[in-house]
Amino acid sequence: MISSFPDGITRYHIEEKGHHHLICLKCGIITEITENIFDPLIKDIKNKYQFIADLKYGTISGICNDCQKK
Repeated sequence: MISSFPDGITRYHIEEKGHHHLICLKCGIITEITENIFDPLIKDIKNKYQFIADLKYGTISGICNDCQKK
């Protein structure tokens, strides 16, 4: 699995399960999150749109807790 991040660095992961990251747009910290966090969203998409979403890999950008306090 290949992940491209806002810092311009491409990272490679050998993963059989899903792999997700939270990336802070201010400091660049990368936090791994569990695959099952998207289960409710996958169910909602299936129920509302009759579409089975593949959310095995992904990144979510935002602002981390430390940067929010600054």
